[in-house]
Amino acid sequence: EWQGAKPTERPPRVLRMQRARGHTGSNLSSKDKVQPPGRSPEWPGSNWSWGELGCIFVLSLALQYNTLKAEFTFDDARGVVANQDLLPETPWTDLFTHDFWGSPMSNFDSHKSYRPLTVLTFRWNALAAGITPFTFHLTSIVLHALVCCLFHVMSAKVLPTFTTRSLASLVFLVHPIHAEAVANIVGRAEVLCALFFIMAILVYWPTLAQPRHSGGRIAAALVLALAAMLAKEQGLMVLPVLAVVDVARTFIMHWHDTRVAWGLADLFFPSRIGLRTSLDKEDAANLATILGSLRARVLLLASGAVALLGARLAMLHGAQPIFNPTELPATFSDTTLTRMLTLSYLPLFNMLLLVFPTRLSIDWSHGSIPLVESSADIRFTLTLLFYCSLGAIMWIILRPLLLLGPPSSSKSKQDYKSRQQVQQLSQRDSSVTVSSDSVFDSPAAVWWRFAIGVSLVILTFLPGSNLFFYVGYVVAERTLYLPSLGYALLFATAFHACRQKCPKSLRPVLYVLVMVYIAVLAGKTVTRNEQWASNYSIHEADSASNELNAKLQANFGLLNYERAKASTSLHEKAEYEEKAMLFFQRALAVDPHNPAAALDYGNLLVDKGDLRGAVAMYARGLETRDRSRVILRLLGNLATAEFRLGMNAEAEAHFKSIIEIDAHFASAHTGLGALYGNLGRVQDSYRHFLTAIELQPNVAEGYFNLGTLLVQQDRLDEAEELFNKALTLHPGHAGALNNLEVVHYNRKQKRRNS
Repeated sequence: EWQGAKPTERPPRVLRMQRARGHTGSNLSSKDKVQPPGRSPEWPGSNWSWGELGCIFVLSLALQYNTLKAEFTFDDARGVVANQDLLPETPWTDLFTHDFWGSPMSNFDSHKSYRPLTVLTFRWNALAAGITPFTFHLTSIVLHALVCCLFHVMSAKVLPTFTTRSLASLVFLVHPIHAEAVANIVGRAEVLCALFFIMAILVYWPTLAQPRHSGGRIAAALVLALAAMLAKEQGLMVLPVLAVVDVARTFIMHWHDTRVAWGLADLFFPSRIGLRTSLDKEDAANLATILGSLRARVLLLASGAVALLGARLAMLHGAQPIFNPTELPATFSDTTLTRMLTLSYLPLFNMLLLVFPTRLSIDWSHGSIPLVESSADIRFTLTLLFYCSLGAIMWIILRPLLLLGPPSSSKSKQDYKSRQQVQQLSQRDSSVTVSSDSVFDSPAAVWWRFAIGVSLVILTFLPGSNLFFYVGYVVAERTLYLPSLGYALLFATAFHACRQKCPKSLRPVLYVLVMVYIAVLAGKTVTRNEQWASNYSIHEADSASNELNAKLQANFGLLNYERAKASTSLHEKAEYEEKAMLFFQRALAVDPHNPAAALDYGNLLVDKGDLRGAVAMYARGLETRDRSRVILRLLGNLATAEFRLGMNAEAEAHFKSIIEIDAHFASAHTGLGALYGNLGRVQDSYRHFLTAIELQPNVAEGYFNLGTLLVQQDRLDEAEELFNKALTLHPGHAGALNNLEVVHYNRKQKRRNS
C-alpha cells in the first residue's frame, strides 16, 4: 500500500490530498480513466553509479586473479591448442563454416556446436601473443568482469534498493559455478554469450510497457541476440526472456486498472474481447494502443526467434551430432521409465548445484549420476516435490494473467484510483513524496521481479536440459552461467522479502547468514580456480570427489602414466606407474569395459613387458557399447600386441576389422604392411605401406616402413630416397638414420663384390 512519511516528519502533500478526498470513490475526475499513451517513468532505485561498477569490476578481477597462472586444461587441448582455425594460415571465412572445435559443420562426425564469435576471440588472442595460456585467461577474466558490471546495471533496474542489487551482483560475482566458464578457456563461450545477452536486455529495456515501440531498439536487441547465439547457442533464449519481461511489465503497470488487465488477457484469449464494450471510446482507444504495441513487440521478438532458430538448424546440414552411449547413460538407457525418471531428475540436480555448489566436477557423465530406475528411489520423490513446487511457482506467475477479473468491492476501485492520482501528482510535482517501499513492496513489483528471475533460470536452462532434444552432456556446470543470472535475482528478491517480514530483532541473524553464504561461495571459487591450474590438479581433485566417473579415473590414470614415461628417476617412475595402475583399476571397477581405461592400462602393460596381459586388457575394452574412435585404437593396439606374440592370424583379422570400419585408418595399413612383410608377402606389404603414405603423406613413419621393406628387397636407391624423406619430416628419426647407414653399407658391399 502507499504509505505516508514517518510520524516525526511533515506529512507529504499526497496524504493531505487523500485526506481531503476521503476515498469516497465518488465524483472521480476524467483523469481516473485509462491513461492515454505516454512514456512511463522509471521506477525508483533504477540508478547506478560508475563507482559501483568500478568496485564490482575490481572485485571480479581479484577473485579470478589466480586463474592467470593456469595452463590449458581439459577441453582446451581440442578447442584451443589443436584448433586449426586459430592458425594464421587458416582463412577467416572458415570460422563461419566450422564448428567450435575446428571441424567443418558438414562433416558427419562434427560436434555441430556453432560458435564462431567465440572462436574469433580465440584467434585474436592467438594472433596477439601466440597460443599461450596467459593472454587467453586474461581475456576471459576481463570479459567475466564486464558481465558482472552489466548484470549490476540490470539488477538496478529490477531490484528496489542499493542493498538488494549489490547482493544480487555479489552472489553472481562470487558463485563457484562460474569457475569452469572462466578458468577453462573453452568456457568463454558462456561468458561472451552472457555479455551479449545482458546487453540485449538493457538495449530493449526502455521499450518495456510502452504504448509506442522503438523499432531501432528492437532491431538492436535482435542483432545482440544473434551475437549471443553465435557465441553460444543458449543466447537465442534472450528473445523469449524479453517477451516474458515485456508482458509482465505491461501487466504490472496497470495492476489495479481492472479494465486494462482484462485487456491484457484479451491479448492471449480473444474470446474475452467482449469485455471491452464497457469502456468508453477514449478508454478503448488508449487500451488498444497499449495492447497493440505490446502485441507488435512480442510478434517481432517471436519472428526474430524463429528466424534465428531456423538459421541455426540450417547449420546442422540435415544431420544430428553423434553422441557416445557410455557418456550419456540416461539418454541411451534401454528402459523408457529409467530414461524418463533420470532426465526428469537432472533439472533438480542442476538447481542444487546453483543453490549448494559444494561438489563440483568437470565431467558428470559415465555414471557420475546413477540412473533413477524406479519410484522407490528417494530421488524420484525429491523430483516430484521439485516439479510440484515449480508448478506452484508457475501458477503464481500466470494466475494474474489468466484469472484477474473486475474487483468485487468498491475498496479495490478506490485503492486503484487513489494510487493513480498519486502517480499523476508525483509526475507533475517533484516535491511530492512517494515512499519507495510502497512501490517495490507492492504485490505487482514483487510478482514482476519473481517473473524475471524465474524466466531467466528456466528459459536459459531449457536448451541444455535434454528434455526436448539431446545434447552431448548429462550435466555441464558452465551451462549454468546464464541461469545463475536469474538465481542471483531470485536470491536478492527473497532476501528483501525476508528482511521486510522478519522482526527487527532477527534481522542481524539474516544478515549474518547471508554474509556467511557469500563468504563460503567466494572461498569455494578461489579453491576451485586453484584446482583448475593444470590438467593434473583438476583431475586429481575431481577423481577424488567424483569416484563414480570412470572417465575421470581413467584420465587421471593416463596423466600419471604420462608422468611416469617422462620421469628420469626410477623411483619416481615406479610411483607414477603404480598410481596410474590404481586409477585404471578404479575406472574398470566402476565400468568394467571402459574403453579408455582398458586402452591406456593395456599400453602400460606393454611398456612393462606384459604382452599377454595387454592383449587381455584390450579385448576387455572391446566389449563396451562405445562406438567412438577409441575402438579403432583398441583394435590396432590389440593386433600389434598379437603380432609381437606371433599370433599372426588373430592380428591379421583385427587389422582387417579396422579397415572395414574405416578404410582411411592409416595405422591399420601400416600394421598389415609389417605383418605381411614378416610373412614374406612382399606385394601385399608394399601395397599397404604405400596406402599408409597416401593417407598420411606428412608422417615420417610411413616412409621409414616402406624404405625398410625395400632394403630387404635390395632396392637401395628407392629406400635411400624414402629414408631421406622421413628425415626431412622428422630430422631426428633414429630408425631412418640407422637404416640409411645400412643402405650405404650394403651399397659399398655390392661395389666390392662386383
